[in-house]
Amino acid sequence: MPSPVPIRHHRAILRAVNRRTLLLSGAALMCLGVSGRKTYLRAHREWTRKLVLYHDFGTALMMRATLLEPAFRTLLAQERRRLLDPSEENHRAFVERMERDGAAYVEIVFAADSGFDNGRRFGPGDDRWNLRCEADGVDQPLVAVEQVRKPSPLHDTLYVQHDQWSELWIARFERTVPSPRTVVLHVGGGYGNGTCTWDL
Repeated sequence: MPSPVPIRHHRAILRAVNRRTLLLSGAALMCLGVSGRKTYLRAHREWTRKLVLYHDFGTALMMRATLLEPAFRTLLAQERRRLLDPSEENHRAFVERMERDGAAYVEIVFAADSGFDNGRRFGPGDDRWNLRCEADGVDQPLVAVEQVRKPSPLHDTLYVQHDQWSELWIARFERTVPSPRTVVLHVGGGYGNGTCTWDL
């Protein structure tokens, strides 16, 4: 008859099993989080365009612009929910606000940097970069261009084009074409001009 296994040996086995279960559970949760993050980053890349303008061998403007169309707004809301874990009421209110804004406006969030000290302003006027938006060839009236003066950690995580060298801005245009096939952002100033184009 085999000798009984000491109780301490049983406890060691249970500890090892529990540790392994915890590690596997943690790895599974991490995979889910990484998978969700990868999905969002892939979508962010698809909705983001890059514009670089040069002047006299210098970078007059480097811009990375993300178009907040309804399809992307849905993914953005999901990523915010994954990151913040808000209450159902808070999440629902955010989604409703995003839907209202998406129906009323064409919004573009962009990070911009310039090699020139006077090349970092946006809005109407000859002393800054002017923005103009077309939806299917129809001008969308400019409502506002605002700089996000103190981006939060959430801004940095959702709008990954923003870095330590760039400033974050939001341009809002009145939506007169409900579901455009093409959106074009025109950017022009004293150092030149260019466009960002989204084919939807």
